[in-house]
Amino acid sequence: FDGTGDYLSLADNADFAFGTGDFTVECFIYPTANASYQAIIDCRDATTQATGWILGVDVNDNIYIYNDGYLLQSGSGITPENRWFHVAYVRNSGVHALYVDGRSVATSSSSYNYTVDNCVIGASYAKNSEYWDGFISNLRVNKGTALYTSNFKTPMRELEVVPGTVLLACQSKTDASLEKTGKTITITGNAVANELTPGLLTPIVKSGGGS
Repeated sequence: FDGTGDYLSLADNADFAFGTGDFTVECFIYPTANASYQAIIDCRDATTQATGWILGVDVNDNIYIYNDGYLLQSGSGITPENRWFHVAYVRNSGVHALYVDGRSVATSSSSYNYTVDNCVIGASYAKNSEYWDGFISNLRVNKGTALYTSNFKTPMRELEVVPGTVLLACQSKTDASLEKTGKTITITGNAVANELTPGLLTPIVKSGGGS
């Protein structure tokens, strides 16, 4: 994503309406510039922000979750440009937690009923601002399960479809529209798949590789 209007969008789907239950949203990010607020994934709509959420990076390199206000903020400017980070947003029995590279950086307790069923990757819900400038890899959304409940070791393998997975995108090096749960991704702008990856182990043998 080059920060000038690129994004991936998905059709409205009840899979993205978490209600008040547990969930996990995670991915690897590689910011390349940070002149403004940038959305990693935004599941809100224009009139009911409190029933949706956005995972993004602010102008001070902080990871944050915003619904009708800031719910979680990492602080300390922990995501500078030009390196990979793993980020995860988890709700476990009403406790919201934000993890960066496997370390809990913010928590909050709330009973928000997330009912919005639309998601945009790399831009705001309105698709007209907060464009991501950099790379996103292995974006997975799991509905119904808090996959992380304490500090954890950052995944070393490509993420897989596990029970409850409703989205697994941004894994292909050749096609930005590929998604592992059967959903259709629409590409806007010149968002393209890329060879730059977080260096995760993959079950696919590399071209010319022996094992």
